[in-house]
Formats: sequence, structure tokens, C-alpha cells
Amino acid sequence: MKSEEEGAAARSAILRPCRKLSVVVPVFNEERSIGPLLDQVCAVPLSLELEVIAVDDCSQDATRTALAAAARRHPQVRVLSNEANRGKGFSVRRGIAEACGDLVPVQDADFEYEPNEYPLLLGPILAGEADVVYGSRFLKPENRSGFRFSNYVANRLLTRLSNLFTGFHVTDMETCYKAFRREIVQGLTLREERFGFEPEVTFQLSRVPGLRLVEVPISYRGRTHAEGKKIGWRDGMRALFVMVRSWRRRNEGGKGEARRAGSVAEGRPWRTLVFGWAGARLPWLKRAVFAVWFHGASRWCPVCGKASRRFRRFGSGGRKDACCPRCGSLERHRLVWLYLISRTDLFDGEPKRMLHVAPEPCLEPRLKARLGDGYLTADLLDPRAMVRMDVTDIRFPGDHFDVIYCSHVLEHVPDDRCALGEFYRVLRKGGWAILLVPIGADRTVEDPTIVTPAERRRVFGQEDHVRTYGPDYLDRLREAGFAVEVCRVADLVEGKEAERMGLTAVSGEIFCCRKGSGDGSSVRLEPI
Repeated sequence: MKSEEEGAAARSAILRPCRKLSVVVPVFNEERSIGPLLDQVCAVPLSLELEVIAVDDCSQDATRTALAAAARRHPQVRVLSNEANRGKGFSVRRGIAEACGDLVPVQDADFEYEPNEYPLLLGPILAGEADVVYGSRFLKPENRSGFRFSNYVANRLLTRLSNLFTGFHVTDMETCYKAFRREIVQGLTLREERFGFEPEVTFQLSRVPGLRLVEVPISYRGRTHAEGKKIGWRDGMRALFVMVRSWRRRNEGGKGEARRAGSVAEGRPWRTLVFGWAGARLPWLKRAVFAVWFHGASRWCPVCGKASRRFRRFGSGGRKDACCPRCGSLERHRLVWLYLISRTDLFDGEPKRMLHVAPEPCLEPRLKARLGDGYLTADLLDPRAMVRMDVTDIRFPGDHFDVIYCSHVLEHVPDDRCALGEFYRVLRKGGWAILLVPIGADRTVEDPTIVTPAERRRVFGQEDHVRTYGPDYLDRLREAGFAVEVCRVADLVEGKEAERMGLTAVSGEIFCCRKGSGDGSSVRLEPI
């Protein structure tokens, strides 16, 4: 396998350097502090291009005038104004949505937090060691004098409860000083409008696969309510409510209704909640319970080679016979695995270079064990991947890989034709790629003007999809230069054997693409 030095070199070659910083500053009635604070933010010595997004939450004092003056002094400052007072959470969400920098820290409009500590806060991300950084007030013992006793106890209690349900080990969940990679925080679906933003964003981050969150010690000078501090005991109760609500949601981003529908389909909502929480915190317990609960032989998974009495339901609609309780494989994973072992030479012992985009946990360890050093995983967001990679800008030379596997990724990519072109470029002549997408329409439907999660869910079926593919997906593959083989379930396994593996005629199709002469013809390829 790759050494640590080789892995670090590969990551640094693919990871795009951070060039711009977008500081989000929610503001409400801070006429005395906002001007000097923005002056200090703009004066922080950084090697990054700076953008400051100040969001005025319909202040009732002279804050708007002070913001306008600061914007005239500093061209980096952009001022947004809410038409009505919506709360700190709403202002932060609006600022995050407007951010275009690579890194997005949040800065309060008072001087409780020190802008000169940006290098400390951003350091772990710039070093490639983290995706999110929390600035902890409790890692500096001298900060205790800045807390009222009741606030100190409430913060510690809320943080302990948050850690219990998220699996994080942070010391200060309620800190304002948080810095994110932009693509991660903009990928969350946040809806809290007041101080419930802090537990909500923490809970949603806990659901991002492989996210690296670290803490750094920061300085803190707490204000009193007489000096303008706005958080109160009601906000603490709201934070508790947000934690309970977030815990009840299996999927991030407001999919609680779909999750509850799936639980009702199972017939026991409490079981889904308890096992979902325990499984995330105690995976060994989940494996032991599933081994007993699903003991039987009526179903068999070709990926892990283990039998079960049935496969688990999966998805918001509670799709039956979908998920292997042992390895978590879905129908498409089992179909692909059958194809790989029966129709390709991937496991013939000859050295090969394989690129696996957005690696699935059920396939990754098995492919890695068989292919060794030639196996490479890549993902734009998941830090567990070997390299961070944008499929529309693959930083590898042409004709580099023998095999590429990319499943259910292109429906998330705005410029999928560019991605297909990149796959074709880095695939060696005579190599092959499996490029899977869900086919859910008579023809491909896409509209770049549809950007809101609700509208995307309505039109494309999922809030992070940018299109729904139809059978004309084959035309896009041919346009990229590939010769295409379409393989269906009946081509690999039939009858009771297919049923035992949970495969049906609607389990999907495999699109195996060869880089050959480049004539783009669709051919029936012989087994490799």
C-alpha cells in the first residue's frame, strides 16, 4: 500500500489550494463595535484573498450607517440587509449561501472573539489536517473569568449532550468561532434562525462521512447582557430541542419526514431510532445484533459472501430486499460485483491502476485487498478518500488508469460532459470504465436555473441532484468517445439465484465503457 509520504504527496497534488477567505459576520444593534471590528478583520495579515460578508439583521440603531462607512473604507466588505429581524442563525445561513471563498469562518460582531487569531483557527484546514475547525473557549483556562457561572454550566452541559449523540469529542459546541470548507457547509441544509444554529450545524456535520473536525484554543472576553449580550435561557432550551429533533432524523438536511415514513414502513419507529444511534456509536454492537436478527439462508450477498434471512429495507420509501445487513451493499453494488468477477479481468493477478470515485464502504476494502498499491480512491468531500478530486478537473496525466469505477456521482455534477471527458482522457487506450447513474425518466431532464433544495427534490427526486437521467445517457457516453456495453441482471444471473441475491429486472444496468478507437459506436463487448 502507499506509504504515508506517498499518500500525502498525492493528496497535496490533487487538493486545490485555498485562495480566498469569506468571513461571515451576523450583525444586530452593534453600532459601537461593528466599525472597529471590521477594521480589525480587514487588517489581519493573511496570505488569502479576503471577502467579508456582513449581514445586518434589521438593526434598530445606527448599525447600518456604520456598516456603510466600513464598506467605503474597505472594498472587501460586502453588506447584506435583512428586511425583518430573523435571528442570528438566519443571518449566518444567508452569509454562508453568499460566500464564494474556499474557507468560511463565522465572526461575531462584538469583540468577544479575537480576529487576530484567524491564522490559528484556519491553520489545520490550510495544512490539510481538517475540514472544520472549532475555536474552543474552554481549552484556555484563563477564559473562565469571561463566563458567568450559569453560562459556563449551560455551555458544558449542552456540549456533553451534543458529544453523546454526535460522536464528536469537542469541548465547546456552542462556540461562535467555527471555520468550514465552503463546499461542506454549503452542502448542509440548515434552517435554524436563532442561536439553535450551533447545535444544528454540529449535528449535521456529524453525518458527513469521514469529516475531520478539530479544535484549537482561542481567547474569549465575554460580555454581560447590560453590554449587549443577546443569548438567554430560552436559547438554551431551544438548543436542547434542536438536539432532540436532529437526533430523531436519520438523514441530514430536513429529511425527517422521509425517514419517519421509512420507519413506519418497518412498523417500529423506536427501533429505527435506537438502532440508528447505537449503530453509529457502537458498530460492533450493530454487527452482532444484525447477525442474530437476520440469521437465515434465504438471501445471499455476493459482495461479502454471507447469507441472511432477508435484506433490509432502504430509502425513504422503504424499498424491500435492498440492503445487505452484513456489509451494507445495495442492489447496484451486488450487480457490479457480479460483473467484476465474471465479466472482467480485474482480479486476474496482473497489476492494474484503478480509480474508484466516491468509494462505497461495502466495496472499497475488498477492492483494496485484491488490487493493492494500484487501487486509488478519490472524492471531493470525503476525507477518507486517498485523494481529494473534482471529477471535472482530474489532476492526473492522460492514459494513466486501466480501470475507472464511478457510481451515482454524475447526477450531482453540474457539468457531467466535462467529467466524462476527463474520465476518457485519464483512461488508457484499451482500458474500461464502469460509469453508473440512476435512470429515472424517459429522457434526461436538467435545468440549471433550479437551485433550491425543495425544487430539486420535486423535479429531480433528490435535493442534491442537478438532473434526472434517461436512456439517452448512452448518447453522452458515446459523445465522450466511449464504446459502450450495457449489461443487465439477466445477462449475469437468472431466476431463483437472482431473487436470492435481491436482484430484479429493475435493479439497474451496468454501463461498461471502453476507450478504443474513439468512433463512439455502441458495441456488445465480449467478456474481458
